[in-house]
Order: sequence, then structure tokens, then C-alpha cells
Amino acid sequence: MMKSATTAFARLAIVALVAALVTTGAVAQEDAAPSQAHLIVHKSVVEDQLVIGKNMTIKIDVYNAGDSPALSVLVDDPMWDASQFDVFGATRATFAEIAPGARETLAFAVVPRSSGAFSAGPSLVTYKSSGSSSGEISGTSNALPRIPILSQLEEHLVLALKIGAVASFGFCKTADDWTRGASIFGGIAALLFLNQCLLTGRRAVRANRRRKAIAELTKDE
Repeated sequence: MMKSATTAFARLAIVALVAALVTTGAVAQEDAAPSQAHLIVHKSVVEDQLVIGKNMTIKIDVYNAGDSPALSVLVDDPMWDASQFDVFGATRATFAEIAPGARETLAFAVVPRSSGAFSAGPSLVTYKSSGSSSGEISGTSNALPRIPILSQLEEHLVLALKIGAVASFGFCKTADDWTRGASIFGGIAALLFLNQCLLTGRRAVRANRRRKAIAELTKDE
């Protein structure tokens, strides 16, 4: 029985040794594997409000979240319809290297020719990872959500609403708020006018009664 227990213990020791060797080899292989560059691309519009005929700045940030430099980086944002937008500046840029944790930015201006809802697809990026033989890596940025492009009249209306919001201490911030406010104010004004008419009528009745009373008292004199 003692011999069987010793044999079983020896087998368990061998199995544990083999498992430790396999794990150590896997960790060593993982540590020896070359790290990759990993670019994160974010596309945005700088201005809070877009207006027809005014500059709209497109900003494309490229950030290396990997452990190796990104080489031969190409950022391209080609999808701008010349019939809808005037483009000022280059819509593509190349960067020889973006180090780990570093960021590069491509920015250019477009001028919308018409009002309405604006949206733009993702920007494109290609690069190579330093120390890697995987070849060229490609990716995309986020797409821009639908953003309204205002006409000049709408821009003035928005400005008037902002001023009105300040003047009304924040009670009227939108056109609907002002419509409701005007209805309430009109109702109050109508009630005040009606009350004034009633008071004026009552005063006229009292004055007429006084005149009749005075006329009755003085007609015999």
C-alpha cells in the first residue's frame, strides 16, 4: 500500500512539472512575440453650430494605443461632395511615425452650400506596425451623426432665442416656450383689459346716477 501511494505521488509530481514547463514556455513565447501598434481614429466637428456659408472645421485625431510605433500612417477623408461643400485645406495627411501614446491631428475646413441635415462617413487610415511582418493595417474612424446646418434666418432666430432665454431668466428657451408664454401673456392681458372695462363701466354708471340725483335735487329751485 505504501508503494502504491509513493507511485501515485510520483506521477502527480511529474504531471505538475510538465504543466509548469508548458506554462513557462507559453509565457516566454508571449513575451518574445513582437507588440503591435494600434491606432484609434476619432472624427469630430469643432463648431457647436453649423451655418450655411460659414466655415465648419473637421478634426481627425489619430492616437496610438499600442506598444509599438505606427509607421507610414495615411489618414484620408475623401467623401466630400463638391456640389454641397467647398473644401479648404488637405483632406488627407501622412505621418512618418506615431509613437506609442502619441497623437497626430488632421484638420481642414468645409463650407456648406445649402441648409439641412449634415452627416459624414468614417475617415480611413492605413499604417504599418514597427517590428511586425504582418504588412499594412487598415481601419476607420467613427462616422459623424446627423447635424443640422442652419440658414442665416435660422441662425438669427437661434440667437434671438438665446437672448430671450437670458431675458426671461431661463423660462423661455425655445420657440414653443415663447409661443406658450405669448398665449399666457395674451390671456392675462385680455383679462386685465376686461377688468378695466368693467371698472370703467361701473364708474360711468355711478357718475350718471350722481348727475341724475343732483338734477332731481335742483330742479325745484
